[in-house]
Amino acid sequence: MSEYYVGITIGPIIETLCMASRPASLWCASAMFSWLAEDICNKAIVIGGTIISPFYPNDSKKTANEYGVTTTGVGKYHDRIIFRVNSDNLDSLNLNVKQMIEDAKQALADELVTDGVTKTPGQSKAELQKVIVDYLQVRYVITEAKEKCNCILYLSPYLDAAELCPSFSVDQSIQPVMTLFEGKNDETHNEFVKKCFELKYSGNSIIEVINEKGKIVYKIRDIESIAESVSGDDRKIYNYYAIVQADGDSMTKLLKNLHGDEAVNDFSKICLDYTSKSAKIINDFGGMTIYAGGDDLLFISPLENKNGKTVFELCSDINECFQNKFKDHKNEKGECVYKDNIPTLSFGISINYKKFPLYEAFKDALTMLDEAKKIEKDEDQKNKTAVHIMKHSGQSVKFRYLNNGVLYNQLLKILKIQSDSVFLHSMMFKIDLYKPLLIAALKNDNDLEQTFNNIFDSGYHETVMNYIQTVRECLKTIYDDVKENKNNEYYYEKKPDEKEKSKEEIALELLYNLLRTARFFSEKKGAK
Repeated sequence: MSEYYVGITIGPIIETLCMASRPASLWCASAMFSWLAEDICNKAIVIGGTIISPFYPNDSKKTANEYGVTTTGVGKYHDRIIFRVNSDNLDSLNLNVKQMIEDAKQALADELVTDGVTKTPGQSKAELQKVIVDYLQVRYVITEAKEKCNCILYLSPYLDAAELCPSFSVDQSIQPVMTLFEGKNDETHNEFVKKCFELKYSGNSIIEVINEKGKIVYKIRDIESIAESVSGDDRKIYNYYAIVQADGDSMTKLLKNLHGDEAVNDFSKICLDYTSKSAKIINDFGGMTIYAGGDDLLFISPLENKNGKTVFELCSDINECFQNKFKDHKNEKGECVYKDNIPTLSFGISINYKKFPLYEAFKDALTMLDEAKKIEKDEDQKNKTAVHIMKHSGQSVKFRYLNNGVLYNQLLKILKIQSDSVFLHSMMFKIDLYKPLLIAALKNDNDLEQTFNNIFDSGYHETVMNYIQTVRECLKTIYDDVKENKNNEYYYEKKPDEKEKSKEEIALELLYNLLRTARFFSEKKGAK
């Protein structure tokens, strides 16, 4: 009898998420794929498989309360499954795997397409279910198992190739997935989402509301309810939301140091524990976790929580949680298994007005994540966050910072000091107006304080001198950090025909972006 690896890839996840126009449908898209992954895991166990990735114990039915998809109400199983299985007949194994995938796809179609749910006029229930089955892209590969190899790295090239061969439904006129997400009309857009999963995967996506009859009913959270989790309703950010995409850095490098199925399975368990903990952190903040699988994370959150904590600090907490899960993993000798290779996360944050299309914000968050992961020379300089703030007026600001680095700390310092947006606008105007003087002052450290004193010398400025001094110190700190950075990693995006900027220009641009962010966070409703 021979041992085999079976690798399975599930999709189309990104394409489906891009269909979502509301948090409910975005959450549902994630839940349905996680539901499918969990069902495939259960069926793999039935045919004698041992799940290696994701972490999923063979007695899963007994421990579903801990490791099932329903536990935290978020999709937490990623798009790839690897298990090991014994078989004396490769053809028989191939038929078993193919059948269990078809059964899992059909089971999900049965879950999604019920009487009255996603029914397209003129189409039978069976026809709609077939569309769902054909829509789901589940591919698999079978290879001989190897001792002391990393099965994730071993199977990845084969699964990558399998994903390049998608199928498609011939009849494009039937769109039960879109009907599921959008409902019959704007008034009842969440009805099918609630029915298809009966709220049993709800978790942090559900809130209690009092209806017109005074009864408590359950409602899937919308963008407005998430955005309004911010402290106080008199600021503009009360009407804005953030969608955040996070991903582990240099995970291939980490996986290369893991040999054997047990080591890979331990790694998978750490990732699952991290996603469960991060979902709770996001929920406590007032956000809504959409997806949390492997080292990937997708969530929607307010810009601030009720305690005045910002979304930037939330991402820092999640990064710390991720790192601690690896730091705390010890071997029999009590030594940290990953002591020389503690991974980090990079984040893409897209901040938008509550009426801004969610699917566009999701795509923007993916773009920001790509920007966060851009490196020029130093492989260790990932661990970044890229931010794009798009105001309702059309104005926008982009910047990137090293997580818990100098720019991040200066951003928090400026955000935490109370100041009105009118003064901040005036300060930004003066910094832009006197930019040549400030550049000259930065080149000569002794002149910066005097230059600030000359620029901000009115009687009014004496009443806000503490803030002015803080901004001056921030500029000096940012400039010192930029000077030490040979690759200009902070500089966000150099236009094709734009000349290379000096260290002084980069430092001033970064400060300007932080002040614009602070002004945005402090603006009152109705202010121009």
